[in-house]
Amino acid sequence: MAERDRLDVDSVVNQPDTGDWRDWTRRGPSDSDRLRVNKKGREILYFVRPPPSESDASVSELRAELCRTLQVRPERVSFSAGPFHWGPNFEEDGLGLYASYFDADLEIDVDYMKTVRGAALLDVIENPVPSGST
Repeated sequence: MAERDRLDVDSVVNQPDTGDWRDWTRRGPSDSDRLRVNKKGREILYFVRPPPSESDASVSELRAELCRTLQVRPERVSFSAGPFHWGPNFEEDGLGLYASYFDADLEIDVDYMKTVRGAALLDVIENPVPSGST
């Protein structure tokens, strides 16, 4: 994604946000995170954690966070992890993403769903831009 190439991860991680994202926290990947994940062209951008008042984040909240950070439209972003896929047509089920899908660390084709410290890992997939739009 061109947006990823323009992303200044340090500014995302270190600058406080306002509005709906004020109490969310972000951190960059540790060396152990990178060693576990940086295979087959994968890269960790950053980790995000909902505020203490929320025990988990939904697919919609994570999509909104990433789209806000990268400044892309939500229909351009899908997520996948292990056998799971959350595309732009995913209908929010109101369940916490971590508790619902990452309770166990499924290992699929040597790709992990969690870091060593237990953070959920999501592949971010760029969907094709619909014809007639930019």
